[in-house]
Amino acid sequence: MLSFAVVLAMAQVFVRLSPLVGGPKFLRVHTACFVEEDDLLVGFDFLPANPTSPETFRRLLTLQPCPGIVRELRVPRAARDLDDFLVPIGDLACDLDAMRDLALNDREEDLHLLTNPCWRHSFALAQKATGRSAWDVAWALAAHVLASGPSDARPLASRRRDDAPPPDATRLERAFEAEKARRFGVDIADLLSDEDRSKAARAARSFQQALEREERDPLASPTQNVADQDDDDDDHPSREIVRRPS
Repeated sequence: MLSFAVVLAMAQVFVRLSPLVGGPKFLRVHTACFVEEDDLLVGFDFLPANPTSPETFRRLLTLQPCPGIVRELRVPRAARDLDDFLVPIGDLACDLDAMRDLALNDREEDLHLLTNPCWRHSFALAQKATGRSAWDVAWALAAHVLASGPSDARPLASRRRDDAPPPDATRLERAFEAEKARRFGVDIADLLSDEDRSKAARAARSFQQALEREERDPLASPTQNVADQDDDDDDHPSREIVRRPS
């Protein structure tokens, strides 16, 4: 009993703040709750059941619930000293099996960005595992973020992009960058997964080409532009271009 009490007192509980690996990049902060066990860090996090699915992306963007799962993570304890994202919350006040039962069973089934996000699960788990109040957990996290400050190694703090367009940028490119910075403050591509980023890049190129064609010939109709673009298109030999009457 004495040895168990000593181990219990030494085991610490952490909350880890990080981007969600493998999921939509707009989830800039993902949380997991970790506890020390021998030479391991055992963690639990709450995430979408299919984090890379377009349907999950759509439901989260439109603030709808999606199926959630709890994942158990195990990493070497030595990684604790190299991880800038681990925030110590307090000593473990229960055994690991009780904490695992809390993580897996004491939760709602669906994940929702506003009413039931990942951080709510992690905060509640850290609160129950340490016996501390929700205010203590929130204060520990806030103090860590404030003490860390903005850094390239810590994607917790959102940083406004102020990169100027290249000197040889066209007027259209400069206007596009200025509008993007004004509206979003970050590069839109940073908010997308790799698959969505490639689709967005293709759409942006098509949009930019359309704007450039309009600059060259403001009187050209959209159907004339389509006709110019599809002169050599053999995939749709039966397509007919309908021109609007002038």
